[in-house]
Amino acid sequence: MILQIGQIIANRYQIQEQIGAGGMSIVYRALDTNLQRDVTFKVLREEYAADPAFIARFGIEARAVANLNHPNIVKAYDSGEEGDVRYIVLEYVPGKTLKELIMERAPFKNEVMLGVVSQIVAALAHAHENGVVHKDVKPQNILVSPNGDVKVTDFGIADSKNAIKIVDADSTMGSVHYISPEIACNDPADARSDLYSLGITIYEMMTNTLPFDSDNPDNIPKMHVEMPLPNIMKKNPEVLPLVREIVVKLTNKYPHQRYQSANSLQNDIQRAILECGKYREYEKGSGEPRYLPPVDEIPTGKPPKRRTEKAPKKPEDKKREMLILTGGIAVAVIVITGLIFGIIALLNLFADEDSGYVEIPTLVNRHIDQARAEMDALGLILEVVRQDHHETIPEGYIIYTNIERDGDVPVGTTIQVVVSLGTNMVIVPDFTEIHISQAAAMVLEMPIYVVLQGSIVDDNLPQDFIISQYPAPGTVVEPGSNVYVIYNEGGSVQMATAPNLQGMTETTARTTILSSGLNVGLVTVEESETVPRGQVIRQSVPPHQTRPVGTAIDFVISDGIIETADEPPTTDTPDTTPPADDDDDDENGNNNDDDNNDEGDDPDDQTTDDDQPAPPEPTITTRSLSLNPFLTEGTVYNLELRRELPGGGFAIVGNITATADQLPWVIQVQGYGTAVYALFVNNEFRGTEEVHFD
Repeated sequence: MILQIGQIIANRYQIQEQIGAGGMSIVYRALDTNLQRDVTFKVLREEYAADPAFIARFGIEARAVANLNHPNIVKAYDSGEEGDVRYIVLEYVPGKTLKELIMERAPFKNEVMLGVVSQIVAALAHAHENGVVHKDVKPQNILVSPNGDVKVTDFGIADSKNAIKIVDADSTMGSVHYISPEIACNDPADARSDLYSLGITIYEMMTNTLPFDSDNPDNIPKMHVEMPLPNIMKKNPEVLPLVREIVVKLTNKYPHQRYQSANSLQNDIQRAILECGKYREYEKGSGEPRYLPPVDEIPTGKPPKRRTEKAPKKPEDKKREMLILTGGIAVAVIVITGLIFGIIALLNLFADEDSGYVEIPTLVNRHIDQARAEMDALGLILEVVRQDHHETIPEGYIIYTNIERDGDVPVGTTIQVVVSLGTNMVIVPDFTEIHISQAAAMVLEMPIYVVLQGSIVDDNLPQDFIISQYPAPGTVVEPGSNVYVIYNEGGSVQMATAPNLQGMTETTARTTILSSGLNVGLVTVEESETVPRGQVIRQSVPPHQTRPVGTAIDFVISDGIIETADEPPTTDTPDTTPPADDDDDDENGNNNDDDNNDEGDDPDDQTTDDDQPAPPEPTITTRSLSLNPFLTEGTVYNLELRRELPGGGFAIVGNITATADQLPWVIQVQGYGTAVYALFVNNEFRGTEEVHFD
């Protein structure tokens, strides 16, 4: 979607200039007219605006960083859509990408590289601690401002516990030059995958080359998996040995042999910075990262040695120092030994004064809350040292305790336990015969991925509906597993989008459903404590999901507040159940049902129980049905409206012979209580509608 300079979106964002473009989106600098500040305005490309998979992926970025608040992460301000424009509003960072700086200045000095990387690691540590894995760390997604601030951006294919996880098979690959081996093998990504990509980025910063490259991009993922990392010091002898060790550990082929967290990596980054010496903070506008000197002020060659050479010592001086050292060690041993024995004596003394012991109850397979309450009562301390998944022990129950023996322990003893997180296995749902957007919603809170592996073209099947999957439904898989699906890319079956009915009245909901190309299904009434009387509580097809044209949507109408036990329902509610002998009312469709208003026609309908008053006759009203057939233009059809009889079968209410251009067919029906009407086209059932008469 190409926007015009000066164009205003959402009555707020005025487009100033285009500043970038990617495969999925176009990026602009815009003015937030409400706050009078520049923002980054990212728009989904027009060719992807109707693709559910791309729409889902485009929305991941805003959701992934919505809860992240860190000075080294680009903030997400807003997102939405206006017409065909789907957009994300982000913090605007003036300056250049790290990729641009690499092309201009690499290879970097150790000090410059470490200043940049320390800020990237801080951003990744914050994201990982909040459950977000970037999955596409590369220099193109790292911004450096003129005053040296580094910010990580573009969480477009990030993983998070709140992210929609349906993607194209290629989208999990990220950028192939920085891809981790596990992602290249379609295995689950985690925080260590981001650290691998950062290691490749450091290699490029220090050598101005990529360690794995090929004329054929398809070969590069395999190189990450199989080929050893080229020696960085052969490319740049000025690389510090500690920096080389950091890069080697970051880019290990096996995740468990890399840094296990960004925080542990940050410790080594800070050690390397100390090795480079202590430098003053950069001046504003220098274009270099903070806490490091400008490039032209960084000393060339190796950092100066901190230890100054001293004159050789005389033999008698060495002997004197040795005697002093030996004596000091002896004194220290005596003091420490005395302290140890003194502590033991004190412990024994207090043990004699308070010799209270209690018996440890059985803790394994007991809920942590119950166990903690019992331990508190006994004067023992329960400490949860770890939580692990378990195949049989439910979530919240104790798996293991460090006190394995039976017997008594002193009051105040700390008992350490491991608590179950529940089974970590996932049962694969059935994705077949549903739209890919619905599949995305199904796995939103599940630790599995739906991967669009391929497609077919079949005009007899609905478009974008899944036709097969692997593994099969019901298969038990590990968290993070992929479910590969084949969907129908073609299809002549017309689709419609379900509207959001919540809060609408019944009449408005019916009109909205029909105008969207869908049919009204079963309408029921339910009491509610939160939804006002007469408004929709819920619907059978979730809002914004697609269904074949003509699909019926059921919905539930609120009947008001649920009456509590303190306010029992009244017993004089009129019985609106229709008498059995009135089933033939209005069978000819001529609106001649006045005989239904006669009172007492059938004495059998009157109650003979003197304790219960006879229910009043139900009110008869006239209603219009909203059943809507979908017909081919120019074809003549026989439409027939029938009423469902209590004993089974239907009674004809009315019929008409018409073509599509002669519709809608308006027919008035009368009744009382509840009646079910069915529409038949050429004697073929097309749907029902339940009518509640006042």
